[in-house]
Parts: sequence; C-alpha cells; structure tokens
Amino acid sequence: MAKRVGSHAVVVGSGMAGLLSARVLADWFDHVTVIERDHLPENPEHRHGVPQARHAHFLLAGGRRVLDELYHGLSARLLEEGAVPVRWTADLLGCAEFGWMARKELDGDVQVLASTRWLLDWVVRQRTFALPNVTVRARTEVTGLLARDDGLSVDGVRIRSRAQTATPISDGSESVIRADVVVDAGGRSSQGRKWLRELGLPVPAVSRLDTEQVHATRIYRRPPGAFDEWKALHVFPSPRTRAGACLTPIEGDRWMATLIGYGGGTEPPATPDAFLAFAKTLVTPLLHDTIMGLEPDGPVFGFRRSENIRYHYERLPRRLEGYLVIGDAVCALNPIYAQGMTVAAFSAKVLAKTLAAAEATADLSELTQNFQKSLAKCHDPIWRRAVRQDMAFLAAEQQRPTPMQRMANQYMNRVGRAAFREGGRTQQAYIEVIHMMRRSTSLLAPHIVWQALRSGGTGRLHGP
Repeated sequence: MAKRVGSHAVVVGSGMAGLLSARVLADWFDHVTVIERDHLPENPEHRHGVPQARHAHFLLAGGRRVLDELYHGLSARLLEEGAVPVRWTADLLGCAEFGWMARKELDGDVQVLASTRWLLDWVVRQRTFALPNVTVRARTEVTGLLARDDGLSVDGVRIRSRAQTATPISDGSESVIRADVVVDAGGRSSQGRKWLRELGLPVPAVSRLDTEQVHATRIYRRPPGAFDEWKALHVFPSPRTRAGACLTPIEGDRWMATLIGYGGGTEPPATPDAFLAFAKTLVTPLLHDTIMGLEPDGPVFGFRRSENIRYHYERLPRRLEGYLVIGDAVCALNPIYAQGMTVAAFSAKVLAKTLAAAEATADLSELTQNFQKSLAKCHDPIWRRAVRQDMAFLAAEQQRPTPMQRMANQYMNRVGRAAFREGGRTQQAYIEVIHMMRRSTSLLAPHIVWQALRSGGTGRLHGP
C-alpha cells in the first residue's frame, strides 16, 4: 500500500513551483487538486500568468537533475521537442568587462537544455497532470483560505470561476474545496498575507532589494550553420557597464535575444531599432552583429519585475497549520541569476522530505513549521548570494553592502576572473556553483583561493 499523510491537498498556481509541488504531493495524498487562474494552453504557448516567460530562462544543471528524478525521461522529452543542449563552457561564449571566458570541456553533465520557458512548463505540466490522482481546475481563482474551528488549521480554500473570455473576469459565484493541506505556489502575486490577515493571523515580515533591473527580449529566426563555433552567448553586466545580455538557442531553429539594463539611463528599449542600437553598446558587439539582419519572429517585449523579495513565514509566532508557501510566493529572486526554477526544484525536495518525516511519525501537527523552517535554510545561502551581488548595482543613496558583503563580492569577483582565464579546476568549481551543483563554500578550497589571489586586472576584448 502506498504511503499517505492525508486525503486531499490543494495547490494554488500551476507555475513550476506549483507543478513540482503537485508531483511530490501525489506521492503522499489520495488526491491533489491544482487551481490555476489562467487558461492553460494545450500546446507550448505563452500565457498571461507567467509574464517573465517571454525572456531567457535557464533550468540550471542542478535543477535539471532534480526534475529528471521526479519525472523519469524528462530531459529526453525536452530534446525531442526541440530543446538545444548547451554545454558549459564548451558551447558558451562568456564575456565580462575583464575578458572572455576560457572555453573548456567540463567534467560531468554541466549543461542546460535551452528552450522557451513555455516549452519547459508544457512538458512538466503534461507529465504532472497525467498522474492519476492529480486534477486541475483552470480559470479558477482562489479568494481565501478556510480554517477549522480552532482557527489555527487549514480546512481548504474558497474559489470562484472566471468567465471564458479573452480577458477572464470573475462571474461572482464562490464555492469551497476542502483540503488537509494547501500549498501556495501563487508566485509573486500570491495573496497569502491578505488571506492570513483575513483570518486574524499574523503575516510574515518582508525583506526586499530592488536594483530596478529591466529586460527586453526579441526572438529571431536562426540561420543554418549558426552552431558552427558556439551555441549561446552571455554578456555579464557589471556595476560599471550596467548592461548585459544573452543570446540563447530555443526550439524551432530560433534565437532568443535578451538585453539587460538598470534604471537611471541604461534601460534596454522596447522598439526594434533602439533594441539593436542598445545591443551595439554592449562591451562586445558580437550579439548585435549576430542578430543584425536576421528575421524577427515577433515584437520586442519588456519586463521590469526583477526585485528580490522574501517573506519570512519561518518566523511567524502563530501559523495556520497545513498552509505551506513555496516558490516565488515565499522567495523571489532577480531573474538574471537564473535560479528561480532550480530553487523551485530544490524546494520540492524539501517538501518531499518534510512529508516523509510527517508520515514516519504519523504527526502532522507541526508540518507547516517544519516545512517553512527547512525551506528557509535551503533559501538562506541562495538569498545571501543574490542580494550580495545585487547590492553592488545600487546607487550610493540606496542600501549599501556591509563590509563582509563587500569582502565576499571582491573575493567572488577574483574567483570569477580566475575561472574565466585559467579554466581547469577553478572553472569547474565556479561553474558548478553557478549551476547549483555544489555549495559556494567549496570555492574556499586552497587551490581556488590561490588562483583568486593571483587574478586581477582586465583582459583585452580582442575576441572570444
């Protein structure tokens, strides 16, 4: 008999965190219901509820490993659908203001399967909703949480359907869905704090840091022979240049070009001619020269919601037992670091471990506390790293890094220069940290410290 910790679980949202949560919950509950505001397309298409999906996304190697564990054969399916394997660093051109990255064949499976976000979501969604005990209610909005008589345990959610129109609106009718556990994967738009306040419960404190980063993206048709020398290009921004970019291969023989800038004069524009002009101002003109003259496959799309924001549910003095918050609803990171989907994968592993412990002890009374505290420990080093890096881009009058953060940034910059120039073990370790395959503390190994201390200065951008 399958192990079970409850009868019914509800997941709010069908983004990556919601889908992975449903996959894990299906192992521990008789039935799982996923509630999604949007219409879910039958094919790999952009949808309104994931506006950032129009821009470059990477499922890091560490996250892809987890997804392949949860969904056997997922990587093979993505390749069948046209995802492009990109080996770090053999297939990637990396450019920073201090030079070009040494291109080496790294040990192990350090690669991404480059595609649009909507292709990845579609493949994972198909696999999740194919599970016999998982159902989805699309075009349905959660309007609040239900609590049991004690006021401290979740009893389900209130919902209302949304009209079948091009711009869905509520038809006003509400109903309820009872559940033992509710997982809030509602993303940056989660209403969790509002729902807790309505029940008279405390809401979590918030930490935030915003560099006012702006993205602009356009897709182009990729010509034959484009992969003769390289497959992807990354131009890394710095506090001095305040501009970066990536050119990523995606399914359908196309390039996705994403330009990155910051408020205060370096915002990438959303008009075609200005888009190309901005690309030409980068520290290398290679991206501009590559896409110049190519056939566009759609307009330029902009995106501004790049704030780092964290809700400290782990610190609440009183909790609604059975209400779990995951994904961007609890910790949303600047998308430039490409950590979001991999963090969602790691969070799903935390959820699975927490549920296994609850089943082993037959005790659900502290499920929420145990999960949110374990999740916070998972998030802590990732959050510190993202915030520390972003602080370097803030204006002088804004929040400034502490001496310890400045020291850590200086050291990581030196490690990065060494990894770019020397290759070898330092590059292997550095790239594995970026791909969340090992901890940042591994970069304190003596041979890496030595390489970092030897690095310095800037390289000449004479070519990759």
